[in-house]
Amino acid sequence: MTDFRALWQAKKTVLDVRTPKEFEQGRLPGSSNFPIFSNDERHEVGICYKQKGRDEAVKLGLEFVGPKLSGFVADAEQLCDGRTATLYCWRGGMRSGSMAWLLKTAGFEIDLIPGGYKTWRRAALESFQHPLNLINLAGFTGSGKTEVLAALQAAGEQVVDLEALANHRGSAFGQMGSQPSTEQFENEVAYRLMQFDPKQTIWIEDESRSIGKVYMPHELILQMHKAPLVWVQRSEDERIKSICDLYGQTSTNNLIKAFERIQRRMGGQFTKAAINHLRASELEEAAQLALRYYDSSYQHSMQKRNAKPDFSVAIEHSSFEDAAQTLIEWRNKNQKR
Repeated sequence: MTDFRALWQAKKTVLDVRTPKEFEQGRLPGSSNFPIFSNDERHEVGICYKQKGRDEAVKLGLEFVGPKLSGFVADAEQLCDGRTATLYCWRGGMRSGSMAWLLKTAGFEIDLIPGGYKTWRRAALESFQHPLNLINLAGFTGSGKTEVLAALQAAGEQVVDLEALANHRGSAFGQMGSQPSTEQFENEVAYRLMQFDPKQTIWIEDESRSIGKVYMPHELILQMHKAPLVWVQRSEDERIKSICDLYGQTSTNNLIKAFERIQRRMGGQFTKAAINHLRASELEEAAQLALRYYDSSYQHSMQKRNAKPDFSVAIEHSSFEDAAQTLIEWRNKNQKR
């Protein structure tokens, strides 16, 4: 089986020769799309294979690829540092093999990933089943969990920032742009875990089953729920200030839409009040109502799984570095490394 850690440590150029659509759905982290077929070409070849058989499909594929051969070589020269690269397709078959032949003929040093992307997906999903030395950071919205994770990482600790990988802050207000597919989110999380020493602590933020539109790997959720739990505590005033700083530049219309998305669970009365505050430019009052809803929801989630903190750290005056150092000292004293 391919040693993916060694592949990334070698820092070789990794090229995915599948279609842009396949690449967007899921890929090896750090790879670049180098499609042998466009989405439409791949579709036509597939139809030809089903209707006329393999030989006719190969002929059609050659018709598509033939005019692009010199362009492939020129593009590879731009992408490949030192004229070396690792290629993969779905199963390590005809597409990657054909591209490898072309580039080798042009003087490149090419490796293939046996089994292709399918092999990576198997390794990625299996990585969530391996025992992980996790410590789970929990806390109410605005408590500064993300900032504490960043401070832990700056101190040399192993950290997985799930919200950054999901491109979402984990609430109706939290989308930070286009989210990856759930498949690619899993790939990115697995990639981070593979970089770490599994015997050392991995700090991670407590999350629900979904982060925006992507879903957490079930096996990872199970390990997180069994891990030591640290509660990050912060005053309500500071939490409100943090939320207002974070969302202060968001348009009023977008904030109203976010409240409307949680109206059924928040309640019509509180939703209407929050929206009225927003229209009156009273962001702090709207944030306070949002906290009331999210605090209650989070408490219910904690109680449902009978989660009890093993340790609590207070954030005072946004001193995330002090909080990180307190957590490291607690870990060193109480956890086996």
